[in-house]
Amino acid sequence: MKQLIIVFSVWSAFFCLLPAENIPSRSQPDIMIKFQSFSAKNLNDVVITVPDPVSPRVEVAVLTFARQDLEQTDSWINTFTSLYKGNTNPVYCEVAVTGDIPVIGGLIFNGIKNSLPKDKWDRFLIFTGDKEKLSKNLMVDNAALFYIYVIGRDGTIKWSLKAPLATDALIKEMLNAVKKELSY
Repeated sequence: MKQLIIVFSVWSAFFCLLPAENIPSRSQPDIMIKFQSFSAKNLNDVVITVPDPVSPRVEVAVLTFARQDLEQTDSWINTFTSLYKGNTNPVYCEVAVTGDIPVIGGLIFNGIKNSLPKDKWDRFLIFTGDKEKLSKNLMVDNAALFYIYVIGRDGTIKWSLKAPLATDALIKEMLNAVKKELSY
């Protein structure tokens, strides 16, 4: 019994030392909370609404609220796009939430546009609206993390996660949530 308490204490101490932002945080599956829709321009300067109110589909939204490495942002989506290439039901978007910063906004927009290949311009969005309101509505509490949502055809969040990095296990979880939603 003494050994069990010591092992438990060592593990407890280890997890207490980990910064909270390094531990992914998931929502409960099928939480049935309506995703707060928003509109943003893609890199082709077309306004897109997430989720799409006209033709409801399963959507994966990857949101960043602070500057992130584009390779890391893409890693959430690369497997998704290879699995569902040619299938128009599930869609994705990568969203850089910059907020309303008039002078710098154009520089950010052009900087991202110049760093991404043209085949990604349709699904990479820049949100320049009220960043604080969007953050509050989507329960964003740490701008340094990625916020990933699987949104069902009914506009509700079916799975969500906030995490510092994309890992194979987390990407697999996301893809399983998409697959589950597509089977309905």
